[in-house]
Amino acid sequence: FCDYHVGAYRYHIVLAKNDSNEIIGGAIFGYYTFENSGVIEFISIKEEYQSKGYGDILYNRVSCLLSIDSCLSFNKGLSAIYCEIDSPGTNSDTKYLNFWHKHNYKHLMFNYIQPSISLFKRPVTNLWLIAKSVSGEDITPHKVLNILNNYFIFGIGIRDIFRNKEYIKIREELDDKDYIELEDIIDNS
Repeated sequence: FCDYHVGAYRYHIVLAKNDSNEIIGGAIFGYYTFENSGVIEFISIKEEYQSKGYGDILYNRVSCLLSIDSCLSFNKGLSAIYCEIDSPGTNSDTKYLNFWHKHNYKHLMFNYIQPSISLFKRPVTNLWLIAKSVSGEDITPHKVLNILNNYFIFGIGIRDIFRNKEYIKIREELDDKDYIELEDIIDNS
């Protein structure tokens, strides 16, 4: 377990171990005080331990720590949890979609692009941003822009966010919306 705190941002790394003390998975996530929300950057369980409840245990630990962060920040309870996932079609294994669907996450319907994390990398265009309202409040374009603003700065390390091409594209798209359409992660039609 690793914990890092900078002002209005808390960063966590949690490792999952089996009874033999072998690392079988982990999660990287952050809590953003002003948005009273979390962003899960990464959560994974080794393939041989998947579909056996270990992912749920790890996810529940992540959710619990984000709720604790909310309380420590004198908020009334966690507002939302956001997560980047591979968009369907980029990964042949779709178990991850069932996992997020089971935990009531929805796909935020806009063109999400993760900015490049260095001069030598390209922006990532094959991701979805998904979210779950924990408080029952609406997930609005304004809230999404605020969380992405801080996630891109603190989580990814973008220095001048307002000059970043990908952030500007997202901001222009979301500024034109009164609401964000939420879609089921799994098409049940």
